[in-house]
Amino acid sequence: MKWVFTLFMIFLLHIGSQSQMFVGISVSGIAFHPQKSENAGIYKWRLDKKGKLVGFASISVVATYHINKFIGIKAVQSIILHDCAGQFAGLSHIGIDFHDDIIGWENPNHQWSFSFGPLFYYRKGWHNNKKYRQTPNFLKLSKNRQWESKFVWYGGQIQYDYRFEHGGTFNLNFLPGFPYLYTFGIGGSVGSMGNIERR
Repeated sequence: MKWVFTLFMIFLLHIGSQSQMFVGISVSGIAFHPQKSENAGIYKWRLDKKGKLVGFASISVVATYHINKFIGIKAVQSIILHDCAGQFAGLSHIGIDFHDDIIGWENPNHQWSFSFGPLFYYRKGWHNNKKYRQTPNFLKLSKNRQWESKFVWYGGQIQYDYRFEHGGTFNLNFLPGFPYLYTFGIGGSVGSMGNIERR
């Protein structure tokens, strides 16, 4: 976790000298569990009886550096103030960001992108709830039994950007935590594309 956070902070500090950087904030509040869960009964923000659709409260800082119009680097740090069971959690991700220009789709106002790289998810353990049943394949319990976490090398995020004429963007984010969890977010970012143009 420490090295991911360190890389993320270095990445943010570097923004002042770059003209091809975007930094944005997004909020998320909807998640979908595709599989049946034994823990649906402890989800505090269930939006349906089976607990497949749940609410949560998180805020994310997303920084993207565009190397060129085809590829870039993305870093995401999310703070989940209230997960679906009412606990604190977080997510750190850094990866290569592929833009839709790479497949020949070029539009001055619309862009789709997909980042691919290491992802670390962690949350305050749910073991204080007697009804909780841990899923070992999903999360690993810390030695002090206070935290649960998951690290994968192949994490990613799908993002849609609508660019305004003044330079800001409106964002929609989708995080596919296959096969356990999918989250959705909305936000905005500011920055400059420098010499990178979409025609």
